Amino acid sequence: MWISILPCDEDNYIGDEYFTHHYLGNFADWNSASQGSFKVGDVYYKTLDEALNNAVAGQSIEMLDNPSSAVSGVLKDGVTLVNTDGSKYTANGGDAQIKVNEKGEITIINTGNGQVHCSSGASCTVDTGSGSSKTVSSNSPGGYDVVVPSSGSPYITGINGGNTLSMDNANYVAPGDSDDTSGKLYLPDPLAADTGCTEAVIDAYKAANIQVPGGVAIFDGRDK
Repeated sequence: MWISILPCDEDNYIGDEYFTHHYLGNFADWNSASQGSFKVGDVYYKTLDEALNNAVAGQSIEMLDNPSSAVSGVLKDGVTLVNTDGSKYTANGGDAQIKVNEKGEITIINTGNGQVHCSSGASCTVDTGSGSSKTVSSNSPGGYDVVVPSSGSPYITGINGGNTLSMDNANYVAPGDSDDTSGKLYLPDPLAADTGCTEAVIDAYKAANIQVPGGVAIFDGRDK
């Protein structure tokens, strides 16, 4: 976008040669910056709070930038939050309490009777209670679902069987075959739960327990 400036003389036109031209930058950048960093449909909002409050089911909140300070709010049922890196988080089956920090990192605090669907490759932090949390991600083709109920242990589900949930330098393999997405990986420790993962793929030489029918075996990446 350019602006042309001509010295003011009310009585006389002093000629085109006196025009000066100044480049102000890309118009789209100016337009988006002037309207806000959080977009819902064709509407821009200055703060993420405003976008969360105004978005309705079926709409997406596009984060064009990270918030200037941490924001805690409600991701309404049916609303999708799109992070600056393209990761998507959708509340399904009920409203979800979330927090977004200055780095754009998403924490899922509570999903009530619903869940938050995270796109494949998306990372999020899950509140596991008592001031603790776990950061997880999965490259499962269909993404994965985070459930943080009002009572009971949080868990991850919706991962295609045989695909992994990454957490704490280990990959936890979802049970079932590739068409099965019903397996539940309980947090904070999928391997300590009575139900959960059936196998663990170990990264970075980290040993882990493997939940197996009738007992627990130890797998160190070589023998089991």
